[in-house]
Amino acid sequence: MAEVTEVIELKFTPPVSVQRYKAVKNMVKKLQPKKVLDMGCGECCLLRQLKHNDSIEQLTGVDVDGDVLQAHRYLAKPLTWEYLNPRSHPFIVSLYQGSIGEKDSRMLGYDLVLCVEIIEHLYPDTLAAVPEVMFGFMRPQTVVFTTPNADFNVLFPDFQGFRHWDHKFEWSREEFRSWGNQVASDYGYTVTYEGIGAGPPGTEHLGCCTQMAVFTCKSPPKEGSRQHDCSGETPYNLICEVKYPHRAITTTPEEQILKEATFYLRRLCHTARQGHSEGENGGSDNLRSDDGTLKEIEETEEERMVSVSLETLMKFSCLRRVCPSVEKLREVLTSCESMSVSEDGESVLCSIEDHASESGNQSDASSTSETEAQVYERSDSKESDLLSWQQQEESWDW
Repeated sequence: MAEVTEVIELKFTPPVSVQRYKAVKNMVKKLQPKKVLDMGCGECCLLRQLKHNDSIEQLTGVDVDGDVLQAHRYLAKPLTWEYLNPRSHPFIVSLYQGSIGEKDSRMLGYDLVLCVEIIEHLYPDTLAAVPEVMFGFMRPQTVVFTTPNADFNVLFPDFQGFRHWDHKFEWSREEFRSWGNQVASDYGYTVTYEGIGAGPPGTEHLGCCTQMAVFTCKSPPKEGSRQHDCSGETPYNLICEVKYPHRAITTTPEEQILKEATFYLRRLCHTARQGHSEGENGGSDNLRSDDGTLKEIEETEEERMVSVSLETLMKFSCLRRVCPSVEKLREVLTSCESMSVSEDGESVLCSIEDHASESGNQSDASSTSETEAQVYERSDSKESDLLSWQQQEESWDW
């Protein structure tokens, strides 16, 4: 292991624990899995964040500590706004008490399995069972492992032992790669590695604070195969299973996109109209929103026009749920005769008066969207609620 004689002040911004979860969430966003399993979920911190990913239809957490799961099972339940704005597809959150070293047929058929900071807590016999259970029996499409990088420990001042009292070992990058490469070779997976939580300049040779391996199955099991047969042994103890409210969709995807886009255009134009009224009464006559995305482009005696960028519309989560990209939104709006898309295709032109006059006549679904827009879009604050827990979990990784 490399030695560092100079004392270096370590400060991670954001904390490494936050960076780990961000890396995992980016992986989920990229892969768009339907069934996700968090092995070693603990206090359900990661599950709480993944609940808001719209691609997931089944989200499962497994941990060996049943008391911890019982204490945090409330996090599996829907929030109030999730009843007001049901999902467009079924969604189930389940928590199980069980060991990563045991086979349970209910864990078959998952697209993505996350093992975040778990293997370093395992005793040798359990660790030895992981490859066969995870890659031989369960055989998910993608498996993600993260674990501390022991090479990095020399940067912690007066450091001895391991980073956490419950760690049974900590692997160097070479040891982690040796384990990962062997597993990939034995079970028909490819594997890539990356670091999370870079150190100060001049310490690049030590790698990052956390190391991550992403395993991808070369030939994932097909529907009807053994990996999808859930009739076998079930040693895990079910703590809770929550089925979220959802509504059946009877309209086409394009109709859903147009409906949501129209609703938010009306909202924005109504806001712009209110701003103009304040201007006539001595207030500001600026139709630009706080972030500069709503802009007045034309004014006549008959009507006032505004331009709303497609990027602005995509900031609304209800629209993002039904529309995968700005490109798709542009395609739908361009094909609609009642919509006027700019020549560069980057924005849509709206009459304040036309849309504002319709703002009071929304359907129940649109009212739901408005409620969701007011509540759900503040969900980023939930991540700040997790900060104190993350500080207590691993104070060393700041």
